[in-house]
Amino acid sequence: MEHGRNPGGHGPDTIGNPAPVQDLKTGTVWLLLTGNPGHTSEREIIETGAKGTRTVWIMSSHNDGATWSKPVEITRDVKPDNWTWYATGRSMGIQTRSGRLVIPCDHEVKGHRGFYSHVIYSDDHGKTWKPGGSASEMTDESTVAELGDGTLMLNMRSNAKRSAVPSRSAGRRHHLVGTRFDETLIERPARPA
Repeated sequence: MEHGRNPGGHGPDTIGNPAPVQDLKTGTVWLLLTGNPGHTSEREIIETGAKGTRTVWIMSSHNDGATWSKPVEITRDVKPDNWTWYATGRSMGIQTRSGRLVIPCDHEVKGHRGFYSHVIYSDDHGKTWKPGGSASEMTDESTVAELGDGTLMLNMRSNAKRSAVPSRSAGRRHHLVGTRFDETLIERPARPA
């Protein structure tokens, strides 16, 4: 199983793709996760988009991870109905200078073949989460950083080429623009389909 994925669709339910972020104002550590039933393969999730097959969860800690809250499902808030596969992370989130919490994620769209990087964000210290912008097709897991001018930069894996794809954000919802392959950023092989 890779990154919490269950390629064959047999075995226990999966909870994985942890993506932590700490709110430096409140001290709370937020941990976003995704889950799916063990009897459903990644391919089935992507091809059918059956409801409940890929869900998004959040937990919090107020003592630097010594104890955690019970997980709360936030799928409805951050996953549009036409998205099938969904993964938080595979890296940590950030808090921008404005206080916004941002988590890098990826998804597939029903009827389209290929992953898309996207971000989700919270402007109320983790109480609620919203989807931000998506990058172009054939982008995947990513990391996020805030640049000096306040825009976000995602450095994304690509399933189309063995190079990384940087993209910058624009606007309040961090619409991702300027996606391009960068041959100088070497990428590991794309994950198996």
